[in-house]
Amino acid sequence: MKQYLDYDPDSGIAHWVETDEGTGITTYGADQDARAIFQANQDAYNADHGRWGELTHVATIPTVLFARLVMAGTISAEGEVYDQQELRKTLKTVLNDSDYRKLRTRPGVI
Repeated sequence: MKQYLDYDPDSGIAHWVETDEGTGITTYGADQDARAIFQANQDAYNADHGRWGELTHVATIPTVLFARLVMAGTISAEGEVYDQQELRKTLKTVLNDSDYRKLRTRPGVI
């Protein structure tokens, strides 16, 4: 059973710990209530966007998804990109996937 350690209402992030009684393995994690982010993304998605251009805002990514990129070794915790091409490939795959459509702030293919 998850035991919640803390909750930050500003970010919607809750940290937790869970120990598997059978194996004794303890897991630490974080969950984020991203409903406000998803609603803001939907509002932006539905707005008139005009033309695509350089530095066009196409998505807002919740902090816990950023943390997954850090844990995967794609970027550092400070936001330093280790492999620019790999990061672009990963973000394009995620942001063009319909399962992640709530991250998008505008239509189209990246």
